[in-house]
Amino acid sequence: MPEKRIALVWFKTNLRLRDNECLFNAVAENDVVIPFYCLDDYLFQTTKPGLA
Repeated sequence: MPEKRIALVWFKTNLRLRDNECLFNAVAENDVVIPFYCLDDYLFQTTKPGLA
């Protein structure tokens, strides 16, 4: 049985799917694609004016 090709796609700030060239290439060239995204707590901090 041949081994499956697995790709890890690391999303940073670009979470678009439709025009993401890296994701498109990963899907085209591999059997399995694992998406990865680290949610940054900084995005949920309150700003000085009190906005979230």
